[in-house]
Amino acid sequence: MNPEVPVQATEDELKKHAQIVAQLQEMQPLLVEQMKEVIENHNLSFNRYREVAMALQQSKDLQKRFQDVMNQKQTNSEG
Repeated sequence: MNPEVPVQATEDELKKHAQIVAQLQEMQPLLVEQMKEVIENHNLSFNRYREVAMALQQSKDLQKRFQDVMNQKQTNSEG
């Protein structure tokens, strides 16, 4: 998908999109609770998780280190 090319949407697609957004918004509180549970099951507070996530968005070095960790995790799970 090229961000330079305008996207056209039919009236039906817009209605479907609105329905999906409404349903996702209803699901969001439950999803957040499930996220918190997963995070806390890994012995990390939700606030600390958010701090790390924000730092990842801002630091190229941290992004590289994170990618290395993810690549190592993927390599270990494959073999």
